[in-house]
Amino acid sequence: MAFSGDFIGGEFRWAVDPTGEWQAKSPADLADDLGRVVYSYSAIPLAVQAAREAFAVWRKRTPSERMDALKRVQGCLMKRDKALIEAIQREIGKPQWEARTEVVAMINKIDISLSEGLKWIKDFEIPDLMDHTRGTCRYRPLGVFAVLTPFPFPGVSLVGQVIPALLTGNTVVVKPTEKAPYTSQLIAEAFQEAGLPSGAFNLIQGGPEMGRRLCLHDGIDGILFTGSYETGNRIQQDTLHQSWKALHLQMGGKNPIIVWNDARMDQVIQETLASAFLT
Repeated sequence: MAFSGDFIGGEFRWAVDPTGEWQAKSPADLADDLGRVVYSYSAIPLAVQAAREAFAVWRKRTPSERMDALKRVQGCLMKRDKALIEAIQREIGKPQWEARTEVVAMINKIDISLSEGLKWIKDFEIPDLMDHTRGTCRYRPLGVFAVLTPFPFPGVSLVGQVIPALLTGNTVVVKPTEKAPYTSQLIAEAFQEAGLPSGAFNLIQGGPEMGRRLCLHDGIDGILFTGSYETGNRIQQDTLHQSWKALHLQMGGKNPIIVWNDARMDQVIQETLASAFLT
C-alpha cells in the first residue's frame, strides 16, 4: 500500500517536518507490512485553516448543491469498492465477506443521510408560542468539525459522521484511526475526485495525541467522536473551558440481549456469540 500523506486543502501532502512515523501491519498476518505512515502535529493548524476558509464557501451552497456534490462522492467510493474491501481486510483483519458488508453499508449510509437526514432539521415556526409571540427555529451550519473515528468500522464510521456534517453546510478535519490509514486515504481520494471546494474535507493521519491536539485547537467549532468511554471523557474534560464547541460523543455500545422462556436456545447461543464476538 502506498501512502500519500495528509489530505489538506484539496491535495495530498507529505509533512515537511515529521513528528513521527509508524509501520502499519495487518493484524491478520503480522508478516504483511502495509507501509510506512508519517505524521506531523504541524498538519493540524494547516487543516483547520483550510477548513475555515472552505466553510465561507461551502455554507453558502444550497442543500441541493451539497447533495449533488455528496452523490458524486458516493459514486467515487463505489468505483473504489474493491480497493476499500481489500484495505479493510488487511488493516483491520476482517474476513472478506464482512469487509464487503461494511463497504456496502458505507455507500448505503450516504443514501440514508441524503434522503432522510434533512427533514429532521427543517426550519419551523410556532405561531402562538405565547400571547402575541411567534416562535421561530432556523438551523444554520456551525463551522469546522473535528471527526475522530474508531477502528472496528473504519469506513462506515468515517463516512457516517462526515456526510451529515457536510450536508448541513459544515466543513471537517478528520483524524481517522491509526489502525486504518489506507482505508481513510481511499475515502479522501473519493472526496478529491468528487470536486468539493478545497478544504471542505480534510484528513490528517496520526495517533491519539494528534486527535487530542485537534480537539483542543481554537479553530474547531465541534467534535464528532466515536470510541471508548475513557477517550470521550478525556475530550470532554480537555474542552471544558471551550464552551463554544459542540460535543457529540458516541462512547461505545454495550447492548443487552433479553432471552425469553420460549426462545430456541441453539439460535440464542449462535446469535449471542455472533453479536458479541464477530469483530
